[in-house]
Amino acid sequence: MPEWADRYNYFVELGESLPAMPVAFQVPENRIACSSMLYFYVCHIQDLCYIFASANAAIPAGLAAMLFNLCDGVPRKDIRDNMPYLLATLKELGLIDNLTLSRRVALLTMVEKITNS
Repeated sequence: MPEWADRYNYFVELGESLPAMPVAFQVPENRIACSSMLYFYVCHIQDLCYIFASANAAIPAGLAAMLFNLCDGVPRKDIRDNMPYLLATLKELGLIDNLTLSRRVALLTMVEKITNS
């Protein structure tokens, strides 16, 4: 998608597909600094990554949904091995540089939670 408007619309649509996050996980320790209310929780069961997220704004929800689609149910080792490539791809596509500062920080914080949990 060459136009940023198309990319943002894609993230809006992607965010609409984000599964509902249990209210029990929407606690201060799972809140990510962002201009919207963004909650992000990662856990591992039998070494598989499981992601729960909620956002009250379309773009952060889309960013969380992207990470959910890429990492939910994936072995921890595969995530750690491939996360540098994902970040490089996002940078190469211009996504990271074209997000507002708060959204960029939120995206990188979600990536860090996935990688380091």
